[in-house]
Amino acid sequence: MLFSSSLQRINLTDSEQINDSTLELLGVSHCQPVSFTLHKCPLVTNKGIELLSKLSFFIKMEYLKLSKLKGLEGSEGFQRVGSKSVKQLVLTGCSGLRDKGLIDIIKRCTSVCELDLSENHKLTDESIINVSQTLGGNLREISCNELSNLTNASTMALATYCHCVVKANFEGCVKLDGSGLIQMAENCLLEELNISFCYKLQPLTVDTLVSTLNAKGPLKSIDLMAISFGDFTVEFISSCHSLSHLFTAGVSMNDNDFDTLCRSLGSTLKQLDISGCPLLTDSSCTSIAQQLQKIEFIGMRNMKDISGSSLMELFQNQSRADNIKYVAFSGSKDIDVQVIESIARNCHNIETLLLAGLKGITDDVAFLLSDNCPQLTHCSLRNCSLTDIGVSRLAVHCKKLVMLALAGIHQLTDLSIHALANNCPYLDEIHLSGCALITKQALAFLSDTVICSLWINHNVPNAPPGLLMAKDLDTGKYQRVDN
Repeated sequence: MLFSSSLQRINLTDSEQINDSTLELLGVSHCQPVSFTLHKCPLVTNKGIELLSKLSFFIKMEYLKLSKLKGLEGSEGFQRVGSKSVKQLVLTGCSGLRDKGLIDIIKRCTSVCELDLSENHKLTDESIINVSQTLGGNLREISCNELSNLTNASTMALATYCHCVVKANFEGCVKLDGSGLIQMAENCLLEELNISFCYKLQPLTVDTLVSTLNAKGPLKSIDLMAISFGDFTVEFISSCHSLSHLFTAGVSMNDNDFDTLCRSLGSTLKQLDISGCPLLTDSSCTSIAQQLQKIEFIGMRNMKDISGSSLMELFQNQSRADNIKYVAFSGSKDIDVQVIESIARNCHNIETLLLAGLKGITDDVAFLLSDNCPQLTHCSLRNCSLTDIGVSRLAVHCKKLVMLALAGIHQLTDLSIHALANNCPYLDEIHLSGCALITKQALAFLSDTVICSLWINHNVPNAPPGLLMAKDLDTGKYQRVDN
């Protein structure tokens, strides 16, 4: 028997070997897992899901995830998927999933508390209305990210039937004009709301929504990226004294408004993203450094004419620097390299550092990161001035790396890849486009050595034909041997 009947947790991820026959074998094993994940398995179709659900596979399941399954189409085969025991249901990125398929699943999963339907682009209001009526007061969290067909009918249904919702994500739901969202703010227990890129929201609606959310209860998190602020939006946000997460990327907010926010939220705000805000200057960095005493997450990508020098006050304060987990400066080309060096020297717990396209990022920064940032998992150094020496040093000391972006660094060779292969077993994503001296053979070796299935982006139209690198046994360096 391929599968044991005693399996409790099953995770089938990113594999072209998993197909409908595999799921049939899993179904007839008579296992009754409490957790099941099926993610990025392109050969799985509706038939496989139907075969899996013929017996009692789902009867004890509490967590069910079906994600990025390209083979799922239409609405057939889902009639027996799930059970009343399912509390967390994740159905994301299944672009062929239709309303009837989701409704069939929800009919069986009537106790779901957390529901993620992101990036199922063919779902419509029919799905969300049915979800609302079926789950009712059980539903506490819902994500409808990028469901571009949804209208106010969906949010009105949630406001009518799901009064216990505390977290909702409608990012990219471009047809929402806000009336249903205001009803949700009045009727539900919302503490976390994402309405980024909901372009139909008018400034006055945003004012009313934020005011209602704050009056109803403690608002802890709000995402307003690319939203037009009303005359009083900043004032209403400033009065949200429990707010710990604020994303306002792309918003036309000036330095005075931003300073008002920082002064009001300084004791609670931990996560902030102001990327691409066109009116902000270096004064915004001063507000962050002086006011946000608990900040852990700073997003400042694509900021023009900002050096960030005043952030040195934050990064040189060791107790505050130790709180920093995430910094994104990618595309902010005028950031002072001394600020980056201060981060690399003092932020010992940083996990994500995104520096794509910044001037002055050399091996010296890589050396500082390798010496001081052992928790680093995600790092973007695209188009920076690194060499194999810096990348190799980073690989040796930052062994927890999961994502590394080195695209556009033309001088890198297979030496960097071998260093990563020998030291970074958890790597699952690497960007190397334009790195013409890195060979397919080295990348195949890297893929074979890491634990996870490795996603590689290596487009090299500038590569010399027949490129082959090999190690010189006398010098220990990698050199071209094809010419």
